[in-house]
Amino acid sequence: MFTFLHAADLHLDTPVTGVAGRNLPPATGETLRDASILAWDALVDTAIAHGVDFVVLAGGLYAGPDFGLRAQLCLSDGLARLGAAGIASYVVLGHDDAAPTGWGAIDGWPDSTHVFGGSPPSGQPVESVTFEAGGETVTIHGVSNPARPLPDDILSRFPAKPTKGFSIGLLHVGQGPNRLPVTELTTRSIGYWALGGARTPTVHHRDPWVVEPGTVQGRNRGDGDRGGPGVQLVTVDSGRVTEIQSLAVDLVRFVRATVDITSLQSITELVDRFQAAVDPGHHDGRSVVAELVVNGSGTLHDELVDPTAAAKILKVLNAGAATTPFVWVDHIDWRTRPALDLDEVRQGTDFLSDLLATAEGAPGTEDWQDHLPTLPNDVARYLDTDLDLTSGEITARALDLALNEFAGGQA
Repeated sequence: MFTFLHAADLHLDTPVTGVAGRNLPPATGETLRDASILAWDALVDTAIAHGVDFVVLAGGLYAGPDFGLRAQLCLSDGLARLGAAGIASYVVLGHDDAAPTGWGAIDGWPDSTHVFGGSPPSGQPVESVTFEAGGETVTIHGVSNPARPLPDDILSRFPAKPTKGFSIGLLHVGQGPNRLPVTELTTRSIGYWALGGARTPTVHHRDPWVVEPGTVQGRNRGDGDRGGPGVQLVTVDSGRVTEIQSLAVDLVRFVRATVDITSLQSITELVDRFQAAVDPGHHDGRSVVAELVVNGSGTLHDELVDPTAAAKILKVLNAGAATTPFVWVDHIDWRTRPALDLDEVRQGTDFLSDLLATAEGAPGTEDWQDHLPTLPNDVARYLDTDLDLTSGEITARALDLALNEFAGGQA
């Protein structure tokens, strides 16, 4: 029996982005800046603590051609630490891992590290390394693809027939339109595909296993890059995967929480709900950067529309920003409405009734942008961009704003 760690997309020395820095404690800002480096250190510590036989890194070591000296040295130092603990490392480079011309701090990899070469000539198999681990034979087949896409026929370069011992395929499949079709990997004679490229942990197939561990450390509030378990601990016994365990090594977790004020009677209740949602104890003990949404209608609405009250709430929530682990509420999206009976409004004949009817009859998801040319230029220019919100969300937000503006006196 043997065990190994599978990780990818370290994005070393890439700072967390999109976090507002107003009144951010210096120590918190430093943690955000160094989160990817600290997560790599934690990954090395985790491998040593679990006593794994080896580590596989499926590309995404850096985050583009602008990576610098510290990222390279941290990677090399971590690999050396693994080697000193008797843990070998097997690495492929992804498309963003090529050092700029004439720039490379790593003159030679540690003796315990094997970095797979690039794509072989057409028709030739990818590079393979065979060794013993836990009394079993292991063969890793890997290919690096720095600064270029993988060849269209790359899968045909991996073995179609069983090779020595348990076979691992090591590959960075990337993202976007040129992403390798991972569903086709099961056609090859590989027991475990250790892939890289996905931002979130994904098991595409079981037996044979096709796995992407996700990003080791989340980097922003985007839906696909919030962090979470980014390392897989794999156990193999008698040539078969018997267990896969997701491990978290990130330092900072990005959280999005929503509270509806309809049933709440006080601001204290609202704050309590949010504090519970962002409590590090509910997020594997990690520090939390939070985006909060307040919606619904109720008695609290009139208090919450006061900017002073909103600022006080944010201040209370960020009182733990200097602790370890910290909580930093980066943004609160206020979407509350006056306490109106919308059914009653729909039956009316006044401006508010017309407004509601217009909002509920808004264009569908496919054609709402077709209406932009009819808007005044100073309005349309703010909307004629790629938006993350769906059409339904846009309509709902617009209705919230309109009701707050025109219906406040009727609440």
